Amino acid sequence: MKRYMSTALALLSLLFIIALSGCIGSNAQWSMVLNGDSRMSINESAYEDLSNCNLTVNGVNGIPLEFFLYDYGLYPLVSVSLDGKEYNWSQVTYAAELDVPFLVLPNGSVYDGESVLRVSNINVTLSEKPQRTTLEIAPSVAYALGAGGSQGLIGQPADRVVVFYVDGLGYERYLEARDLGIIENITALGEPVVAVCQYPSVSQVNADSLVTGIASDIRAGNFRSYYPSGKTVLETVEDSGKTSLWVAGRSTPVNMGDLVLYLKTFDSNGYEANEVAEEAIRQYCDEDIDLLFVHFKDPDKFQHINGPFSEKGRASLEYVDEQLGRVTDVLRPGTAVVLFADHGGHNTIAGGNHGTLLSSDMIVPIVVHVV
Repeated sequence: MKRYMSTALALLSLLFIIALSGCIGSNAQWSMVLNGDSRMSINESAYEDLSNCNLTVNGVNGIPLEFFLYDYGLYPLVSVSLDGKEYNWSQVTYAAELDVPFLVLPNGSVYDGESVLRVSNINVTLSEKPQRTTLEIAPSVAYALGAGGSQGLIGQPADRVVVFYVDGLGYERYLEARDLGIIENITALGEPVVAVCQYPSVSQVNADSLVTGIASDIRAGNFRSYYPSGKTVLETVEDSGKTSLWVAGRSTPVNMGDLVLYLKTFDSNGYEANEVAEEAIRQYCDEDIDLLFVHFKDPDKFQHINGPFSEKGRASLEYVDEQLGRVTDVLRPGTAVVLFADHGGHNTIAGGNHGTLLSSDMIVPIVVHVV
């Protein structure tokens, strides 16, 4: 009986929140000022601009607060204050197994996962944002292969280009793994450029930006799409008379049709990286592919299950580093190497996740090396 009463009370509480969200200030114009700057306000107009970003959390529908902050360039995020009520963002994201339950509601109130608040002022604390971005990779790759683009990261012509895509290797994770000495093949490529990825800090958004060089358009809502938002650098290189290919494991976060090679056979060690490396070596050595993308997904898989800084998360990085080293061992002089991470990750109560404005999710390493 107590269990049923508890369930009933929880349902009544949720219904009260939903009802309250429709009643607070429903007929009045509303505005929330960010960091005391009236030029940065969340209001009805801003809400309409981001209407494609709506989300339902705990039965409450609204637009995640992070989208407004990203739209105004307010990231990486450390903490949020709602009229003086402080929230440590690492703690907020740790407690959220999936979506962060901070929503701006249509009437100008904010749902913080527990209650609906009427808010006038939102203040945020930020960490340092890198000046470089992952959008620089695609045009630089095109330039190196004589297919247009811009000089950028690689900075010189190359006979061939290999892009290693290490899924989930955020900069904080990179630093820890470097200091532990478990990514020696990666660190041998040189010092990384510290860059900011696109938001939401998820694979489909950042794989799209990797191959197109186009920023994510949160207002269009295309962050939910698995299709590229424009012409890819693989297509551009093909049009120039050269060859390109993306070597994936079982899946890839961006759909590029025949330019992706999916692997179908795997051993029982729990990783895809060895099979991906073997196929990458074959494509490079036997097929002479000019532009080769090599996608290592294992680090992201294990950070979701166990957390990015867990023993299994570290082991997955160490294994990927070994397999990546097999590929770099066969690269010929004149080959440019770019190592890229789509996003980082953070610990959660259930393991790990990413997609937020935390620095551990948004800041990634880019390494460029010419053999």
